[in-house]
Amino acid sequence: HRSRSLPLGDSQGGSVQKLEILPHYESKSLCNSIVSLPTPLLHIEVDLKVPSRNPTTAEMSSALTVRERLTLCKWADSLPGDITPTLARGAEWVKSEFGKDVPEAVIRTVLDRADMTDGFQAYNDGDIAPLIRPGFGKEFWEMPDDDAAFPSAVREWKASTLTWGEIAILWFVEKITNKPDWHVKVFDEEIVDRWKQEVMAVDWKAVGLTYAYFDDDLFTFALAELREKAKLFEATGLIPIFDASSVVIKSDSAITPEVKEELKQGVAALEDIPENEKDWHPGSDGKVLDLVHPSLWPLVFGKSRIVFDKRILLEDTLAACGTGDVIPVPKKRYTDHSSSDDLWSVKYQWLPCDIDLEEGKPKIMSYINNLHPQHHAGLYTTIEKVLEKALPMWDLVYRWHEDYETLRIPCETARTQCLAECTRWCCPENRPVDPDEAERDEDEFNDDYYGYSAEEPSRELWRRDKIWFETTHPIEKPPVPAYKPMALQPKDVNLTSGFFNHADRIQVIVKLANIHLTPEKPTYDGGSWHIEGQLNEHIAATALYYYDSENITDSHLAFRTVADREELMGELNYEQGDNYTIDRTLAIDSRRDTNQRLGSVLTREDRLLAFPNVYQHCVAPFELVDKTKAGHRKILALFLVDPRIPIIGTANVPPQQRGWWRERAAPGNRLGTLPPEVTDMVFDNMDFPIGIEEAKGIRADLMEERTTIAEQGMGVMTDMEWNFCEH
Repeated sequence: HRSRSLPLGDSQGGSVQKLEILPHYESKSLCNSIVSLPTPLLHIEVDLKVPSRNPTTAEMSSALTVRERLTLCKWADSLPGDITPTLARGAEWVKSEFGKDVPEAVIRTVLDRADMTDGFQAYNDGDIAPLIRPGFGKEFWEMPDDDAAFPSAVREWKASTLTWGEIAILWFVEKITNKPDWHVKVFDEEIVDRWKQEVMAVDWKAVGLTYAYFDDDLFTFALAELREKAKLFEATGLIPIFDASSVVIKSDSAITPEVKEELKQGVAALEDIPENEKDWHPGSDGKVLDLVHPSLWPLVFGKSRIVFDKRILLEDTLAACGTGDVIPVPKKRYTDHSSSDDLWSVKYQWLPCDIDLEEGKPKIMSYINNLHPQHHAGLYTTIEKVLEKALPMWDLVYRWHEDYETLRIPCETARTQCLAECTRWCCPENRPVDPDEAERDEDEFNDDYYGYSAEEPSRELWRRDKIWFETTHPIEKPPVPAYKPMALQPKDVNLTSGFFNHADRIQVIVKLANIHLTPEKPTYDGGSWHIEGQLNEHIAATALYYYDSENITDSHLAFRTVADREELMGELNYEQGDNYTIDRTLAIDSRRDTNQRLGSVLTREDRLLAFPNVYQHCVAPFELVDKTKAGHRKILALFLVDPRIPIIGTANVPPQQRGWWRERAAPGNRLGTLPPEVTDMVFDNMDFPIGIEEAKGIRADLMEERTTIAEQGMGVMTDMEWNFCEH
């Protein structure tokens, strides 16, 4: 492997030489695969053999801690050139370094990583190796040399374009999987027949899917998919929805009632504070209560302190207050203020906490920004329990676009069937006039816009033409292929280990927020389309846990994504200028941008939801059920930083909250020996750590900047338009 060569013997005459090779260090991507190398005279088949069983996470972790595994990776990466250590050599090094006898299978699992040559490594943490993070030791816009990083919604991402038939399947699967015991009922033929009758009678316009439809072929396909997902659910407790180029994962059973109650009790300590201390989110009209929010006390380039020669572990959080050096302001990539720079910030960054993955369980290793590690120690433990259930969901989201992408109904043609015997090109203006209408002007027929006149028709005329045309010119529905089993099988779901290619450490940004409605303010107007964070944060996926809802109507979270991966202008067979038929075939608006709506998921209490940051999302409006009583919805939000690109986090940024630092002025400390009024004067005249009023001012500036960045990002995603012109 890499450097080993063997004589092939005589290959004249096209004979086949079969070589069994046991490499010293096997690459996971090649294991158990057959590599064929054809030449005019030679055909070689290489069967890479590996041991029959990898070590379990428990076996691996009992042998090596997270820090030891990362140190081993650093050692392997530090070897000169392209030298890859043999497993035996790795085991010898571990024994000499840590005094542990570790099986070679464990060494293989640790070293079986993505390329470790570009500096984006968890071990560059200031402890094992000098701190290197985007914006500190590395330009903030740099990316890994390989393609292992999760795609960015505003850069390279494009999804496959879906037909109305496929969108209808996605809608149906989401609805059915919300039903109690759906995974059992889906095998009951009597219930299935009733579901079929119901979906065939759906008013698709009423549910916002104007040209969706359902027929026997679609139902047969959807039923097969539901039955396969029922088996997946039985084995894993997870339900993939809106699964196409990427995926949303939902579960109503992942979090136990006990953990839910723990979370509610832990959050109560954040809620039960004086009214004047409550932090209502700016611009929310007093409806959104921030309990833990990353926009307060974020990383401020040129002001925040950074510790680059060690990690600040959770138990050392308060002792680290006031330490470190001021982090320099990173340089801009471009000095001409071009739009490329508008998607990054050289002023602010949200701060994630470090999470070590030990024995398949997440352990919070550095403080959650704005959640006191001593006052709320129990909440840290509870959040770890939620993270444990989010990890398998995130892992699927992270791998989906590479391993499990699906396209149910390919579409090569967008055409209609003419049932009206049109005497000229088929267009809505061909409709015979009704008795109450005047004769049509010949000038109405303008082939520059496929039958739509240069002068805009009246709304009523346009409505009649449209209804007639849709009735007399049904689309040629793309054929529904026979159902093929999903690429994802239960055995592929990592429930307890192996997350993100056996990552040892991840980073997560935590947010806790409540939405409160009252008889005086009974409605929540919903949100806008957005992705999470800015490019600096490298957020790959989100997990939302809806743990408490009271007296509010059903709410949904809608998803859309940039489509046209196929570049349909050149690939789709369609009549010149016939945007109308394209829009009735593919679930798009061909005269606008390339964003395609995928559907909405019900966000009810107990639901844990995970989705990729390449899916834009939007909170739908909701309101009080009983307008005479108050109501609320409470959410724990977790944002996964791309494990491939660690960023500056709380493990290297000491707490910036002045209140936390002030607690160190206890009796016995130097400041604690001063009279209280003198202590107050000392703290009030410090420019660092940061007081609450200054922190709120920083938040206001951060939010203003992020609004601009979000608009720029949305501009990138909405500036990409369909181009169905001459072809």
